[in-house]
This record gives sequence, structure tokens and C-alpha cells, in this order.
Amino acid sequence: MAAKDAQTEERMTDRQLRDEVLTLLVAGHETTASTLAWTFFLLLEHPDIDEALGAEIDRLGDKAPTLADLERVPLVGQIVRESLRLFSPAWFIARRAEVDDELCGVRIPARSLVFVSPYATHRRPELFERPDEFNPHRFDPNAGPAGGFSRFAFFPFGGGPRVCIGHGFALMEAQLLLIVLRRRFRLSLVPGTRPQPSPQLTLRARHGIWMTADRPSES
Repeated sequence: MAAKDAQTEERMTDRQLRDEVLTLLVAGHETTASTLAWTFFLLLEHPDIDEALGAEIDRLGDKAPTLADLERVPLVGQIVRESLRLFSPAWFIARRAEVDDELCGVRIPARSLVFVSPYATHRRPELFERPDEFNPHRFDPNAGPAGGFSRFAFFPFGGGPRVCIGHGFALMEAQLLLIVLRRRFRLSLVPGTRPQPSPQLTLRARHGIWMTADRPSES
């Protein structure tokens, strides 16, 4: 609220301030929370991968995880990326065409809005083998393409010059939180519930993802 422009010394208007806060909340909070919720649901559906994750996290001991630790637990990053592939919070991305163009025989007039969908693209069989399966190992550089997939095949944060400015931080944050939460709790899906994707501004779960949490010693 006290911030000033370095050159003009102007402050933000109330509307601009509100818009900045809303952007931080939606882009930097809800998206990560949604990613983690879907990630834990996928792990519950695949207990073998969850068990492998727990064994990998045990390598870090009891200390709080840091950025440097992520190299020691590569499965964590693979799980987060695979969750983003299946349930990208930004399930659609809009771009405005600056000039007249043509794409796959379709004319695109200047200033038209063009929508692309990571949710749909990430499920194309010509891009991913068995695309509907949860398989974090597809992001193992030793098992797949060197350096990972093309940013235009796997693009949960967009691509090109307008890629999400927070994509590096978001990946780091999600991995560290996954380590901390997986270490502290054992989650189980509430009987009779099963989440269904709800494509709104972000990809949420309709009616939420209901789970119970127990301490490891209690499970």
C-alpha cells in the first residue's frame, strides 16, 4: 500500500492494489493448493508410487527440506510434474493474436482470442504414451527424452515469451510442501467420495477432495 513508482512516485490506485492482491492469491496460492490436492489424490490411487515416495523422502531424515535437497529426491519432482500434466490448474490459456494469421487451415483475424488447453493437449496419445495413466516416471530424464518434454507438449505454465513468471517458484514450492506433508501425515479418501474435475477459472475439484489425515504413528 505504501509502494511508489520509482520515477513518478505515484501510488497504486485502490483498484490496481486489489487486482495485484487478487493475482497473487489466484496465481500463487490457489494453483499450488489445487496441484497438491490432486497430487495426493493420485498418490492414494497408486499406493506403490506413494510407498516409493515415502522411501525416497526418508533419505532426507527429519530436517526441514531445502531447495538443495530436491536433487536427492527426483521422484518428488516427477510426481508433481505428472500431476500438473493430468490436472493443470491453468486448464486453458488465452492469447490475443497481434496480426492476421492462419493455423491448421483456420483463419485467425488480428485481435482474435485464441484458447489453448494444457488439460486437453496433455492427454493426446501422439504426445504421451498412455496419456490417461498416472506415470511419474515418464518425467525421469533417464527413461524419457533428455531434458524432459517440449514446452509446447507439456506446458502447465504456458510457453513462449509470456510463460508464467512464477513457474520456477511454483515447482519448488509444490515439491517442498509435498515432502513436508507426506512426511507428517497419512491421507485417506473419505469413503463414498470421489473428486470430479470442475473447470472454472482454475481446475478445481467439484465439491472438493475430502480426505482424513492421520499421523504416521497412528496409521
